Amino acid sequence: MKLGVHLVTYDFEGGPVAIAPMLAATGKAVDEAGIDNLSVMDHYWQMEIVGGPDLNMLEGYTTLGFLAAHTTSAELQLLVTGTTYRHPGLLAKIITTLDVLSGGRALLGIGAAWYEQEAVGLGVPFPSTKERFERLEETLQIVRQMWSDDEGQKLEVLRGPGVSVAAVLGGRRRRHRVGNGDGSGSDEEGDDLAHAVNPYVETGGRPVAV
Repeated sequence: MKLGVHLVTYDFEGGPVAIAPMLAATGKAVDEAGIDNLSVMDHYWQMEIVGGPDLNMLEGYTTLGFLAAHTTSAELQLLVTGTTYRHPGLLAKIITTLDVLSGGRALLGIGAAWYEQEAVGLGVPFPSTKERFERLEETLQIVRQMWSDDEGQKLEVLRGPGVSVAAVLGGRRRRHRVGNGDGSGSDEEGDDLAHAVNPYVETGGRPVAV
């Protein structure tokens, strides 16, 4: 069994100046407790269920870079990146940079995005559900190519010793494992997502989950 800690809020006593010390203390506590995975959200605005856009929300990968400097062993990921938030090539570069600087602890968590209100509020395009899932599939194709030694389209990516980034696929439905031969489930949307992305995810035995 592996244990993870997921951070969902940045509103602490003392206001914004208290965020960095609290994150640093959290990273230290995660290390001391032997936690396996540390994750934060990837949203422009705080989710309505937590309190809405009036609350603090940090940019996800910048936050993980900070946490990388305050942890030594936990895997680091967003739970999960919306595929519409960043260009696929840039996303691969960001994840690989985090992996190198953290000593090989980065995971790619990715989903099709769902929080339309934050996109509209910041003027970010928010395509139809169909297009978002098409972008998800395309993104997985691109990052897989960039992280492999396969011949094909020449896409430059920062490569470091031992870089091996796993992918975690997120949805709002039931979670089940894919990519290692044991993915199954009765939920139709979950099965459709697994079928769509399974050919593009190879992690050498590392976990891939929907």
